[in-house]
Amino acid sequence: MVKPTESRTSGGHPADRIALSRAQLLMWSGQRLRPTVPLYNQAFVFTISGPLDTARLDRAFAALVAQSDALRTVMVEIDGRPWQDILPVEGLPDSFRIEHLDVSASDDPDQAAAAITTERSQRDFDLAARLFDAVSIRTGVDRWCLYLCQHHVVTDAWSMAVLFRRLAELYRDPDAHVPPLPAYREYLTLEAERREAPDAAAVEHWRALADKHPVSLYGRKPTGSTASRRIELEVDAERATALRRLARSREAGALTEELGLFHIFATWICAFQFRVSGETSVTLGALAHNRSHPSLRQTPGLLTEAFPMAIDIEADDSFVDLLARVREATYGFLRHAAPGASTAKQNQSFVTILNLIRADFGDFAGAPVDATWLHPGHHDAEHSLRVHVHDFGVSGAMRIELDLHDELAEAVGHDRLIGHLSTLLDALIDDWHQSIERVPMLSSAEIARLTSGDRQG
Repeated sequence: MVKPTESRTSGGHPADRIALSRAQLLMWSGQRLRPTVPLYNQAFVFTISGPLDTARLDRAFAALVAQSDALRTVMVEIDGRPWQDILPVEGLPDSFRIEHLDVSASDDPDQAAAAITTERSQRDFDLAARLFDAVSIRTGVDRWCLYLCQHHVVTDAWSMAVLFRRLAELYRDPDAHVPPLPAYREYLTLEAERREAPDAAAVEHWRALADKHPVSLYGRKPTGSTASRRIELEVDAERATALRRLARSREAGALTEELGLFHIFATWICAFQFRVSGETSVTLGALAHNRSHPSLRQTPGLLTEAFPMAIDIEADDSFVDLLARVREATYGFLRHAAPGASTAKQNQSFVTILNLIRADFGDFAGAPVDATWLHPGHHDAEHSLRVHVHDFGVSGAMRIELDLHDELAEAVGHDRLIGHLSTLLDALIDDWHQSIERVPMLSSAEIARLTSGDRQG
């Protein structure tokens, strides 16, 4: 069970001191190795089209901080061991309030706001001081940007949506009697119980996968650099409709469209790894949300964990053949993923991650909201490519964003890499019964360069 230990104080009031979850410990360890690099900044900008009362927002945000232990959590290290302190509401410093800016008089208010939020998203956090940054930015008449950034050690995308919806609720009716948000310690208790009585089959499953070796994309292994960029791969309405149709098909073999989409995107990424590495055994990192219990769906904090999937590919496989193996690997992943089961060794068994995000931010007191996820310019050194698929507005649209290490992008050419991914996705959509190995990967420009070299020789 999770037990509080000696506590620190804030404004003369004692704080709750509790242990870290397994996912938090992995995140803390990664940040400790690079204390001045914004590896784990989870920054969102919510563009609100409607009036905003800053005084009312102040009250709502203060109430949100009071209700959410994730917003009052800081990390401390004692004798080399990390702990998290949940600060009491009384005596919180002014830095725990939301800040307000106005750029509406700028020549280009939207650009000015973007510059501010981009710069703030790349600031490193002092883990012992405060693990969020919040600011409202007025860009025009009835037009605002609401910026919220948290360190990943106390949040995930689902948690960000929980907090934003609760903030909107508190803003709409400051006197509303809403149920308190569940405390993160409840999740820690569940994780501790699972770890005290582990499932033997699950332990063996993850131990075997942790011994897998990651592929080398384009023959290149990660070098330890964390600098990265985010690139969007366009998914137009036609592509999105086709993907959802395939996800509901018999061949996808899924009970839900969401699971069918996971099967399809995992097949796509595995096919990409096969084509650019030449290896017939590939691994893929997949995220477990750990929110199967109803109370956990409203729990702010980091619950998500990454686990490896291993898939073998045969030379003459079609996309559908590969999907069948992905489906089998997915069921193993879903069967054995449990809170606290991830390890650092598992995280080193893959260089590519698929992140199918479920996060509904909703509106803000009736005003339309457009949510944008900012990239801080860095991510883990071990993972060359992260593929994020989301629909934050739950509109039926689909966005694919790729976090790609700068070193790989510059060595391969990010346009070339995006072209390869796009080609394979279109091939899967057009005819997923065709051979993966026979899909033409070279662009017309690459073919022209090759044939030009042949003629010169």
